[in-house]
Amino acid sequence: MGMNPEVKELWVKALESGEYKQGRAVLARVQPDGSETYCCLGVLTQEAVKAGITQRCGTDEYDVVLYGDALAPNTALPGTEVVEWAGLRDSDPNPYVFYNGSSYALSALNDSLGLNFKQIAALIREQL
Repeated sequence: MGMNPEVKELWVKALESGEYKQGRAVLARVQPDGSETYCCLGVLTQEAVKAGITQRCGTDEYDVVLYGDALAPNTALPGTEVVEWAGLRDSDPNPYVFYNGSSYALSALNDSLGLNFKQIAALIREQL
């Protein structure tokens, strides 16, 4: 079972578009200049907002964007509604892909290994 092909294409194109500035550790953060940065999973979540699947409900005291339910918001991983919309395997909000012979969570490729969005998009296109 793979991802929903329409959502996958939307996500890959969004990652490749240059519209989103890459960030680390959280789905999205508002920067001091008012711009926003996203991790690769944050791009998927923001695309889900555009599609009416989830919502933004403000920011926390660290300027991290809150998604989904205001009482129990998602800040680091996509919520259940986003996972189901995207058709991520095993309802995994942080799917694993192979890179250089090892298996990594997308968040690790984004945060720890420092792959850029175009590199991550290629892995999503090939493997999810």
